[in-house]
Amino acid sequence: MVSFRTIKFLTAGVASTVLLTSPGILPVNSANGFGFLGFATPAAAKDPIRYKPPTLPGPVRTAGTGSRTVGCAMDKTATLLPLVPDRHIGQTVSDRPPLLWYVAGAKSVEVTLVQPGVAKPIFEQTVQIHNPGIVQVNFPDNAPALQPGQEYRWSVAVVCNPKRRTQDTAYTQAFIKRLPASARLEQQLAAAKSDQERSRIYAEAGLWYDALATLAKANASDPANESIRADFYSLLHQVGLNEAIANEQALSQLGDEIK
Repeated sequence: MVSFRTIKFLTAGVASTVLLTSPGILPVNSANGFGFLGFATPAAAKDPIRYKPPTLPGPVRTAGTGSRTVGCAMDKTATLLPLVPDRHIGQTVSDRPPLLWYVAGAKSVEVTLVQPGVAKPIFEQTVQIHNPGIVQVNFPDNAPALQPGQEYRWSVAVVCNPKRRTQDTAYTQAFIKRLPASARLEQQLAAAKSDQERSRIYAEAGLWYDALATLAKANASDPANESIRADFYSLLHQVGLNEAIANEQALSQLGDEIK
């Protein structure tokens, strides 16, 4: 039986955790991490989650929706794929939303969050990668909170050579915008009885980052719940992240073969 591993790293004196598991194995409860999910098709849900994209006008800035297959050397490649919508900027009402992406073929990546026009990053974190799959990084407690109405850019870069960071030409990026929470949204969330129900409320409100992160939290608490997994993959499918689904399906099949 292949087991999971929890990897901790430090940034600015604050400990965060990324949970990585072996292919196809469900993660155990972890408030600070997220790993692989056993593949479940979106059609498995009797009442599938519905994501309603925001209708506010604005530029399409989703440079991270296509995977980036890049190499640090002739014999090494890495694939990076942020889990973000493909035609609009993902939104959140959280001041410190988790960031999720798919990675394969990289040993180390650096995650950076910036506000366009501001030189100093909001935070930078280096994450060691031991297995391919979906990774989550939580917002450091000592980082400045996201401000309502502001748009931010986050990126993931492959660390090719820790001693010569100018070689880090491999990266992908995505955007995020924070909105103020409405009174109606807060009432709905307060009345919800589970994280899965709250994720559906976020999805209906067009809050991509909150819906995805809340489903990740629900999965960590109840990893055997196929309905939660189906909702997660249904969200990915609805915003064009079929490549991430296919990658996870391949990992799940590999996990079944090596058990």
